[in-house]
Amino acid sequence: MSGIGKKPGGKRTGGAAADLPAEPGAKQSAKLVPLRPRRECPICGKKATQAAYPFCSIRCADIDLDRWLSGRYRVAGSADDDNAPSAQSPPAGHVPDDAPENG
Repeated sequence: MSGIGKKPGGKRTGGAAADLPAEPGAKQSAKLVPLRPRRECPICGKKATQAAYPFCSIRCADIDLDRWLSGRYRVAGSADDDNAPSAQSPPAGHVPDDAPENG
């Protein structure tokens, strides 16, 4: 094993911050930097929480899910989507199982 990541005494270093000398009298504390800016909940307007992001609570997330599932939210499609066959129409040339037989 090579000597990368080890101090001359054989001890492993804790990373770049561990290699820096500590200033006398300085407190050792890490400042958390948010990865995303704080947002408001799209349902109620309160501050979003990390546990339910981008919502403020599981309740608001469930309200949003219900709106998607009930069809109140829709994603706009292009004009080409109107000409596509729908899921309810059978394919061309399909004969239903209960159709009377010819012959």
